[in-house]
Amino acid sequence: MKATQFFRQLWRINGVLIFLVALLAVLVLGCIAIQFLDFGRHAAKQVVRVDQQTQEKAEPPILGAFQTVSGTPFMRAALTFGDEYARSSFSSSAGSYSTRNYLFLNPETLEGRWLFPDNKQLIVDSDELRENLQPKDSDTPKFRTTAFFYKMIDTDTNGDKQLTPEDKLSIAYSRPDGREYTTVLKGVDRILGSASIDNGRKHVVVYEIEKKWCTAVISLSTFEIERKGELPTR
Repeated sequence: MKATQFFRQLWRINGVLIFLVALLAVLVLGCIAIQFLDFGRHAAKQVVRVDQQTQEKAEPPILGAFQTVSGTPFMRAALTFGDEYARSSFSSSAGSYSTRNYLFLNPETLEGRWLFPDNKQLIVDSDELRENLQPKDSDTPKFRTTAFFYKMIDTDTNGDKQLTPEDKLSIAYSRPDGREYTTVLKGVDRILGSASIDNGRKHVVVYEIEKKWCTAVISLSTFEIERKGELPTR
């Protein structure tokens, strides 16, 4: 009789322990889920304030690590800012960042030059465009960067006194050393894709503007649009 009561008490204790462990596991998973969702809301976003008052509160810029530009002697590093901005635009505890310039360096001459004379624009993205230099008798691919392709925001098109990804884009190019920066297209809503053609001598961009899907072929030797078109809609 006493043994039966003992095992009953033991099972009750085990049941309570199992319940507490399960409850603790649920709480831990709940905390992880809340933190994950909170991270998504508070993730850093690219933004540049255009009013002088907020610019004065900006944190010091950070120069990133230099990366070699493929097939050239040049190197490039991004200049990134962390900003304080209007809390009504994003979550109250969010941080923000913005790439606003690039510093190009020729390690052979130690000459450096900035892509822009100031840091008032927002560089959303930048890609190397390369041409194929592979010899006919070689199986080893060899590439050289001929230009940089930039997705830029340089105008506050929605009137919120900020340059953010919500503003319209500009499409621009530069040489591998940062020279000859050229804006090719402005007022772009979205870039839908891009590709190099003609062995890397030309660049095709597919983009959306004013609810139209358009294409443009840009010569990488002149940074001029050679051909434009519009894709059919359904």
